[in-house]
Amino acid sequence: MFATIDNERNFMPNGIIKKTIPGSDNKLPSEEYIRIDSNSDHIDNLIEMVSIQPNKRYLDLGTGKGYIAFELADRFPEISVTGLDIASNCIQQDEEIRQKRQISNLSFKSYDGIRLPFDNNSFAGVFSRFAFHHLHDEAFIVNELNRVLEPGGFVVVADPVTFNEDKLDFIDRFQKLTLNGHVHFYRQSELNNLFAEYGFEKGKSFRSRFTYPRSYDEAYKNLIKNTSKSILEKYKVSPNGSIVNITVEVLNTLFKKPGK
Repeated sequence: MFATIDNERNFMPNGIIKKTIPGSDNKLPSEEYIRIDSNSDHIDNLIEMVSIQPNKRYLDLGTGKGYIAFELADRFPEISVTGLDIASNCIQQDEEIRQKRQISNLSFKSYDGIRLPFDNNSFAGVFSRFAFHHLHDEAFIVNELNRVLEPGGFVVVADPVTFNEDKLDFIDRFQKLTLNGHVHFYRQSELNNLFAEYGFEKGKSFRSRFTYPRSYDEAYKNLIKNTSKSILEKYKVSPNGSIVNITVEVLNTLFKKPGK
């Protein structure tokens, strides 16, 4: 028996989500985002984790600029793909590109960041790439993933993780110094336990990493000054003039809903 969530709750965005929507819309099209999220090798590795079945529907949750969604639709013209995000400006841009390219098996949709606007058993698979740390009420979201997936469906989660040694959640505090909708980088055990609680079985996984910069202002300087050297070394924190670089490790994991 796993936990259930009340589906009659209020699904309107809470105050935190409302505040992060503008930040997400402004952040997603940036050069930093494009450099990280357009990594074709990473996209290839994620898609190769699963078997894409013809005449099935697939969801790209937190689609951003649609890298997974466009790739799936292009590679597998016999499937239907939906890209979903709270960043309505990005969704509008994605839809304009889709129309220009006349891709008929792809659609984009914005939502409130909480309830997935789809019927039960709508999808054979869900990809969530560099988005899970933005999701609010993670237990409800995983329950929603379970609801919209057909029996035997899968979720592929690709997201940076918090190192177990990071007892004071340095990486979360680092992320939240920039308004980009960050909620939490999960530890591997946290993510595994969360999906297991809702009946998912853990499948394949692999690790990757990327490095990104932040403006090295007083807030970052104070945080780094008060953080142990071992944690800074773990994340390869490297101040360089007016910027500070940090490296995160990404956990890429397949979770499967029982049923087939």
